[in-house]
Amino acid sequence: MIRRALLDLAGELGARLRASRQTCCQVELQVTYAHRSHTVRRRIMREPTQHTADVQAALYGLFAALGLVRAVTARVAELGTAAANWTQLTLGQPSRSGARTR
Repeated sequence: MIRRALLDLAGELGARLRASRQTCCQVELQVTYAHRSHTVRRRIMREPTQHTADVQAALYGLFAALGLVRAVTARVAELGTAAANWTQLTLGQPSRSGARTR
């Protein structure tokens, strides 16, 4: 049940990042325990992202070490514009002419 809530939160955060054309460099998970105390955990991303799967993996990792939880809140931080944060994917090996081959 909690993992489903984290998946929903990751989906919402990813969609909001893409809609606003932003990326995040940090994911934060705030939990509230049954006795009403709070814990905040943050994970710095390897590279700026706006992908739901990256946010989801970070939230799952942060949650894995925690005990019984009453409520979960997630957010992203260290935002930047998507145009300024991108990675060029490379497929195949370059040939002598510089063109990529399979």
